[in-house]
Amino acid sequence: MRSVTSPYGTIEVETKTFSKKGDDLVIDDEDYRAVPPFEDGATLDGEWVYTFALSGMTATSSGSVATSRTLALHSNGTFERTGWSAASMTNEIGGSQTGVSTSGNRPGASGRYRLSGYRLDLTDTSGKTESLSVFEPDKGSDGLLVINGQNYLKDDGQ
Repeated sequence: MRSVTSPYGTIEVETKTFSKKGDDLVIDDEDYRAVPPFEDGATLDGEWVYTFALSGMTATSSGSVATSRTLALHSNGTFERTGWSAASMTNEIGGSQTGVSTSGNRPGASGRYRLSGYRLDLTDTSGKTESLSVFEPDKGSDGLLVINGQNYLKDDGQ
């Protein structure tokens, strides 16, 4: 294995043990599980939610942002997608304070979806297709989907 070990780009080479354990790997005595791809044409049934929030402040300003996205996938191959975002900021200069807040809903979308391998294709009612990466990291469970690198948790409140 090669690792960059300094801000100057120094590279060190390290050797670690490597072996297979069924479909999984063992690297330096640590187990790594292979994440299986979706079968071509597989379907899911449920609603998954991605949520992100961040806030911060300095001596004279503060700000926050929040986002929520919901993706419903149905066993008949259809989907619905909704979401919203919001942000706020305040700033104080010379005893005067200003601020701004904004929010908005993501335009809803619906149509048909297709799972194949590590790919999720969403084709909306206008015929536009968006391709996203997808996998289920928890063996035997669809409680978490990683879609385009973002964690979507299944909403069990249905």
